[in-house]
Amino acid sequence: MNRAPPQLSRLAIFTAALFAAELLPSELSAQSVIHGVVTEDVNGRPVNIAVLRLLRPDGSEVVQATSESDGSFRMEVADTGLFTLAVSRVGFQPISADSIEVYENDDIELEVRLDPVAVVLQAVTVVAQRQAIPPRILQFRERAALNQRAGIGRIWTREDLASLRPHSAQDVLDRVLWANRCRPLVMLDGLPFEGPMTMLGPDEIEGIEVYRGVTQIPPQYYRYGMCGLAMVWSRHDPPGMRPLTWRRAVAAGTIVLLLGLMMR
Repeated sequence: MNRAPPQLSRLAIFTAALFAAELLPSELSAQSVIHGVVTEDVNGRPVNIAVLRLLRPDGSEVVQATSESDGSFRMEVADTGLFTLAVSRVGFQPISADSIEVYENDDIELEVRLDPVAVVLQAVTVVAQRQAIPPRILQFRERAALNQRAGIGRIWTREDLASLRPHSAQDVLDRVLWANRCRPLVMLDGLPFEGPMTMLGPDEIEGIEVYRGVTQIPPQYYRYGMCGLAMVWSRHDPPGMRPLTWRRAVAAGTIVLLLGLMMR
């Protein structure tokens, strides 16, 4: 049997290798990397759960990343060209950096600085006996005002519930469409709650918050593995509730004392 000369065999192997390389998808080539850290502009502290999006000139997204607990982030970019980097985080002013130019096999290091957002609450006019508003209600109102302005999550306030007129808090939660296989955490006044929330009528609800994604969940409530969060806040002053005064407190104490003496 005739055998091809060694030179021709090597040439055939080299030609086949070049042909195979042409057939390989471009995705297998080395990618460019954009990495860095997100910090607060005022004090340099790291900012976690900041969402970073690399956008094409037409606004379409190339890649997205989320900053870690130390503020670090990393993006692997297969495309080249001129891009925009958009960064957002609850409690901070969103920023957008144009003219991020990425070359082939590029390594770009960035430091992103975010400015905190000051939330201005509407003034409250006292027209009746003053009642102390619990911190949980104040925190909800502040967070609701901020997230509604930033378009994060879905918030129902007293006014929204008055227009919606649900039978209970569960009626509102049933309207939410969660992602496939997502079993959200449900909380009542900041504590985990199991089962249908049918015991709270609309007049007893201060507000409802729904966050359908990891990047939307407020950091103080996020736990590893969560896919969504629903929080219901009960009113501290439901209609028909009379405020507790010293006179009523003394009268109630007297009644309890008398009942205790009669049962001896």
